[in-house]
Amino acid sequence: MCGWHRRSKNVVNEGERKKLEKGSLQRCPEASLSLGNAAFSGALRFGRDDVSQSHHPTHRGLYGHAAHISPPPSTLLHLIILLVLAAVVELNAASQGDACRSSGFLLGKFGKSNRAHDAECCVDGKKYPRYNCSPPVTAGGTNARMTVNSFAKGDDGGGPSECDNSYHSDSEKVVALSTRWHTGGSRCGKHVVVHANGRSVKAKVVDECDSLNGCDDEHDFQPPCPNDIVDASPAVWKALGIPESVGLQSITLTKA
Repeated sequence: MCGWHRRSKNVVNEGERKKLEKGSLQRCPEASLSLGNAAFSGALRFGRDDVSQSHHPTHRGLYGHAAHISPPPSTLLHLIILLVLAAVVELNAASQGDACRSSGFLLGKFGKSNRAHDAECCVDGKKYPRYNCSPPVTAGGTNARMTVNSFAKGDDGGGPSECDNSYHSDSEKVVALSTRWHTGGSRCGKHVVVHANGRSVKAKVVDECDSLNGCDDEHDFQPPCPNDIVDASPAVWKALGIPESVGLQSITLTKA
């Protein structure tokens, strides 16, 4: 009989007792090593119950040879399900822009600013988040927020537009995009489509809504833009049929 045998505490037969005294443990030379290794591996993988099964003289392991113990099919299935769920959660988070986090803070500094269109002014000492990322603009549309801004000289837009170093009247359908969407000026002169209130309006990109800098004279002492802003001229608001007094409007943004 092969395998490792534990010495019995209930020895009645004297002949058996003498045999056992020669060695409390006897082993089968041809298979004891492989069975011992298999039992140890089985114990680590599937629990103590599997060790006793691997000791059995007619069982070389739960699923075949003792040296090739594999996890049960149900374990593999559960692992696959967990991996798939993790991938789905990660993709969903990315699609919602949750992966885009603040890259730091800007300390506010108060200064004289144009309060037209209820522009927000910086507060001394307040921490404003800075963003160097934005949700990806997809073919199916990306959720964004629209603010109102004048690109005319002397109004709340500050200096001339970054793309063409020019001012634009309130009758032009123009927009500024958050830093990442502006992509270093690569979208200058191109058009985007703003969808809201059951309408769609094509507008030209002429400026950046700076998501990294602000609270200085160049930015009219306004804080950095969030990472999902389309700063639109009064003409865009009018074309969408939305009163400027709304101030902040949820929209869907697509490329033209």
